[in-house]
Amino acid sequence: MPVQLQTSTAQPGSNSRRRGVVTLEMMFAVPFLVIFVLAVVEFAIIYQVDKQVAYSSRFGAKLASEITRSRFATRNLGNINLSTTPDNLKDRIDDYLETAGLTESCEVRLEHNACVRNPLQVDTDAPCNCGASGTPLPPGEPPAAPNTTLDQAWVKVTVCVPLTGNVPNCLSTFGFDVTGCTFEHSTVFRIETENSAPVPRFRATLAGGTLPGDFAFTGRTLPTDCPPEVPAVVIRGTSPAGGGITVNFDAEAAGFETFDLEDPNSQLTFAWSTTGGVVPSGGSGTTFTGTFTIPPDPDNNPMTTQPDNVRNYTVTLSVTDGCDVTRSCTLPFEIRTADSDP
Repeated sequence: MPVQLQTSTAQPGSNSRRRGVVTLEMMFAVPFLVIFVLAVVEFAIIYQVDKQVAYSSRFGAKLASEITRSRFATRNLGNINLSTTPDNLKDRIDDYLETAGLTESCEVRLEHNACVRNPLQVDTDAPCNCGASGTPLPPGEPPAAPNTTLDQAWVKVTVCVPLTGNVPNCLSTFGFDVTGCTFEHSTVFRIETENSAPVPRFRATLAGGTLPGDFAFTGRTLPTDCPPEVPAVVIRGTSPAGGGITVNFDAEAAGFETFDLEDPNSQLTFAWSTTGGVVPSGGSGTTFTGTFTIPPDPDNNPMTTQPDNVRNYTVTLSVTDGCDVTRSCTLPFEIRTADSDP
């Protein structure tokens, strides 16, 4: 039985119409595909750079939390991020960013609440949108009531890095322009160093250079320094009563001045106090002058020798630093008036 084969004949122009449909589909799909690929690449780079900036802020906070507070050190907590400090915190952070293949930061901000100068230090290379992000610092020094036993301080380091130069601006043509945008990360660390108490020191010198009458030193003499606090300065004589011995005290005497590791003397509080009837009884500032009254003659019986009339005095210098920590040094005096008619 013969088999009949059926053949179909394509309509003229059908292939060209199909090619046109495919071309039209590609015209719509390719731009979205390109945008998608560029977006994946750009956001992947953004994610990686953002992580490095976050690490750099942690690195900077760690450095700041461990550095000394001493103002005598070239780099200390009070100047570590100042632009005038060599190899400062921003320089160290920029070195870290360079090893990660990134550009330098446009700004590094350091904030601390320790008892140290310059609580806010900003080092800026170029203007950028940068500010202290994150939560504020916890309470620091000096501790506020009722937590007066706490002695903690905190430091926050904020690092800002521009996207320009670190992230390809692939999507700017499509309306997503990163020009002027900034990576910004802040990290808070507890400061590991502690405040050092002030060291009060002063020198006592005799005003006028000589003692009245036949009074003389019988023990520790003037000039003398505090510390040490013992023994006492002992003065003995038989001059008539009513006189006085004037002594000058200087907390900034050359070679024996009061000092504090964190604060210069101009930022310390000096208070002088006395016992025994020194005139005046106290004062403030780095110097003090006091007059010690000579005890009266103990002679009340020409037939016998009376024991010395003794009066004891003390002069105390109290120094308080920016952390409300106070230290004192006390210098004792003893003035003895002997029987003028033994």
